[in-house]
Amino acid sequence: MSFAISIAVSGLASYAAGRAWGSEEWWRSTAPARAIGAGAILAVVSIAIVAVLPSTWHRAAFATLLLGIAAEYTGFALIDRRPGRIVLEAASAAGTIAAAIAGLLGSPAWLAGGFIAHVGWDLMHHKGIIDTHAVPGWYASACMAYDLPVGIAALILS
Repeated sequence: MSFAISIAVSGLASYAAGRAWGSEEWWRSTAPARAIGAGAILAVVSIAIVAVLPSTWHRAAFATLLLGIAAEYTGFALIDRRPGRIVLEAASAAGTIAAAIAGLLGSPAWLAGGFIAHVGWDLMHHKGIIDTHAVPGWYASACMAYDLPVGIAALILS
């Protein structure tokens, strides 16, 4: 759980740094090329780290990554500060947490499903269907590139 908290804190710190140092155009940009590349690289690194762990730890590692994803979007909603967004992101986080727990205690298909379902959540942010203002424009593209391969790896390696 402390790993999930550290992921959330690092996500919020990255957001704050980007807001302070980046231009508004770059930060809100929805141009996906760099974001997809960064998400794919992070996916490869995450999968490689899990792969070198003892196989008995794989499920817990993927569940922890899924918990971190839930924490980050909740953090963005808290930055946004609109009650409706906090409730919406918290409800999504609850579903993601449930998938992580079910994947840890039951079938790894729940882990894969949690990551892959999160692609849909990212897509709704990317298309502006969900307008949590604190989510950077590039973030959903990076997450989509991350979630799909990590979800498939969770199914294969767990």
